[in-house]
Amino acid sequence: MGRPSLDPELAAYLAGRGAALTESIPFEGITAARAASDARAASDLEKLVARPDLCLTRREEAAALVLTSPGRAAPAPMLFYIHGGGGYSGSSVTGLRAVADLAMPLGVTVVSVDYRLAPEHPLPTALDDVLEAYCWALQHADELGIDPARCIIAGASAGGGLAATLALRLRDQGRTAPLGLMLFEPMLDDRPTTASRRWAPGGLTWDSVSDAAAWSALLGEAAGDRRAARRAVAARARDLGGLPPTYLDAGSVEIFRDDVVRFAGRLWDADGEAELHIWPGGFHCFDILAPWSRLAQAAAVARLTWLRARICS
Repeated sequence: MGRPSLDPELAAYLAGRGAALTESIPFEGITAARAASDARAASDLEKLVARPDLCLTRREEAAALVLTSPGRAAPAPMLFYIHGGGGYSGSSVTGLRAVADLAMPLGVTVVSVDYRLAPEHPLPTALDDVLEAYCWALQHADELGIDPARCIIAGASAGGGLAATLALRLRDQGRTAPLGLMLFEPMLDDRPTTASRRWAPGGLTWDSVSDAAAWSALLGEAAGDRRAARRAVAARARDLGGLPPTYLDAGSVEIFRDDVVRFAGRLWDADGEAELHIWPGGFHCFDILAPWSRLAQAAAVARLTWLRARICS
């Protein structure tokens, strides 16, 4: 099955990086992928620490990094961020540079959380971890200088799926809903039922082989149990009613595209508020890997506009 063409600028970037970014990651390759992710995170952390426009604090009791702007007004809004990495790799530093660029100009405090990774810790362990960290942040709002009434939950890729599932769990438990939900290229569904999920593998930063390996690690024994998966996979939730206003995006050339469109449609069907962007020619995580690109800059503006409207209204 064919797929759309890549944005020319992004296609040139991938061609320059070669197989390092476009090879499939089978289940047997998870360990190597995790090591590569850890190396990138170490480099990103050095760059974050050196930035004069933010202060970074490690909170061991919550397994989280807290980013604040030196000139922020307190209490500040909070962006509670859940990192990507397929659910089997990554850390609170993964993707954090882009999140800092989004939040710091608005004086928003970022709480970026670590969670236990698959396959050693299949779902719903990661969901339990992010729920505990989110509740910790709200309980320590005064100490963190955040406004508990102005909290946004955000996540990228696998973290986007966790962010959606966290919002569902908060709803089901009758807890106070966040002010909004931001899902960046989220990994929402383990079922390969859409056209974009059936594209031939290879040539993308995340393909069907990589996705199948990740879901096998994440679900473990629950992979064949619909009831167990329903509690851990956002798209399997029967009802999306009662979720907060949601921002969703994806590239047009990534296997999650149709899952994201379908999820947005279900939010609208449930009388929810959703803003959806499908970036033409974008591959998975183009915004993180090529932040200088025209498409990534357009995505950054759209995200900033939505976040500003949500926290300043």
